[in-house]
Amino acid sequence: MSAMGEKQKVMIVDDDRDLIDTTKAILEASGYEVAVAYDGPECLEKVAGVSPDLIIMDLMMGSYTEGLDTIKKLQEDPTVGKTPMILMTSVDMRSPIGGGMEETLPVEHYLVKPVDPAELIKTVQKCLER
Repeated sequence: MSAMGEKQKVMIVDDDRDLIDTTKAILEASGYEVAVAYDGPECLEKVAGVSPDLIIMDLMMGSYTEGLDTIKKLQEDPTVGKTPMILMTSVDMRSPIGGGMEETLPVEHYLVKPVDPAELIKTVQKCLER
């Protein structure tokens, strides 16, 4: 809860509607208000009106880099640029495929899909505490 007793808002950005539905249900059951966008452009269009406290972004949507491209645009926006972000991806950034990218990601945390619900909530709480 924020200082005024309002629910903290989390925006989920992913092109997998089933994953969004599941993640949204987990977050709402834990007391968060959830907004969704199904791709990077929709996120950029909606984010100012939503004013999320946290953004959870998929890495690969329409293109391999859509998530990172969207995060960079968000971080350049003075109204939402300081919003904490979690990158959710099916690529383990510590693996050879991920190329050790975890060190260079422009986000507070990243989660590897499928995400354990307890890990999701723990990571969200950690990001929102800062």
